Amino acid sequence: MPREAPAVGGIFISYRRGDSEGQARALSLELANYIGDKAVFMDVDSIALGRDFRQSLHDSLESCDAFLALIGPSWLDSKDAAGKRRLDDPTDFVRQEIATALKRGVVVIPALVQGTALPAAASLPEDLAPLLRRQAISISDEDWDNGCERLIRALEKVLGTARRRPGAAMRWMLSLAGVAVAMSVVVVIYQPFKAKPDGSVVAVDRKAAPDYGKAVEKSYGAATDALNDVARKIGAGSANTAVPAAAYFVGRWRAVGRDPNSGPATTVEFSADQKVVWREANRVLSTGTWSCSDEQLVQNSASGTSKSRISNRSADHFVATDTTGHVFDFTRQ
Repeated sequence: MPREAPAVGGIFISYRRGDSEGQARALSLELANYIGDKAVFMDVDSIALGRDFRQSLHDSLESCDAFLALIGPSWLDSKDAAGKRRLDDPTDFVRQEIATALKRGVVVIPALVQGTALPAAASLPEDLAPLLRRQAISISDEDWDNGCERLIRALEKVLGTARRRPGAAMRWMLSLAGVAVAMSVVVVIYQPFKAKPDGSVVAVDRKAAPDYGKAVEKSYGAATDALNDVARKIGAGSANTAVPAAAYFVGRWRAVGRDPNSGPATTVEFSADQKVVWREANRVLSTGTWSCSDEQLVQNSASGTSKSRISNRSADHFVATDTTGHVFDFTRQ
């Protein structure tokens, strides 16, 4: 279901269709994963059915804390049906969005994608000229993760709080700390003590407590179960924060592309020996190898290497967004 435009605050993503919609989609998912789903406004996702899209755009532009202007290869010279440059039209949505954000004085970040450079000042309408004085960021398909990381860090400062969820390293440090605390509690509770004449205490030999070993074993098991449950909740059971284990992908999946040009649904088989086969009906589309690390699925085939960011993961579903912006929903069969 489309999310409503944020009433207050948030990040507005401006892009031109036919120029950078793939990157806009992928960037929207990245930001939603780390900053919050409702804090990101992208027209196709954030305007609910039946709402006045002009009013929705206006409300979000008037309330956003940060504005991302995605600039791709055809952003500057895109033409309308009459052959006129869209940016020269005062009613062009992209021009209106950027001009409004610049006038409001919010943080406006030009995000250059697909190797695009900032346009020359003489090529822009007067109301967009201040865009060139804003510090830009370049996010390439080849270095997508690092580019998104830099952008997220900058946006966290703009929003005034670090909203990013704990990373994998921090989660496991917390889990290990929990194990240490749990085990120390077990020892304190189940190590028997006795008082000495001077009022001090001393640990009693384990033989004096015949059930000591069983008690420790039972409590250790209970602590382990509790910590495993916490790990599942903050790790494997969490849609966007877990680092997927290789075993998670093994099996057969139905892949459906969200891009209209992605073709019909396909079947993908990930085997335990790191082999992957993509099929359409009974026809083999491609074969290769696969691996995963840090929420990323990497596939190698004759056509090259594909890296996909994993999000919205559950036991039987995940979303894969590759560096070109193509998005696939995978459902376990």
